[in-house]
Amino acid sequence: MPEPFERLRALLEALPLQAWLALAAVLVVQRFARRLGLWAYAAFALPGTIAHELAHYVIASILAAQPHLPRLWPERREGRWELGSV
Repeated sequence: MPEPFERLRALLEALPLQAWLALAAVLVVQRFARRLGLWAYAAFALPGTIAHELAHYVIASILAAQPHLPRLWPERREGRWELGSV
């Protein structure tokens, strides 16, 4: 196995059980939040949406792409919902 994969494997093995349980809990809650409706799902996904759109904004700024400020209000686009955009 190449060295980067060995390092990744070592890092994943070093994670405590609490981290794996927290990840599993987040995935289960996310799965059921979709059934509660768009607004419950959007509220649950808000921290991740903020981080994701902020990452887009920072990279676009670094690359001089002149991005707009991130929008975090859910919008209907072509038959689907968009939770955020830059």
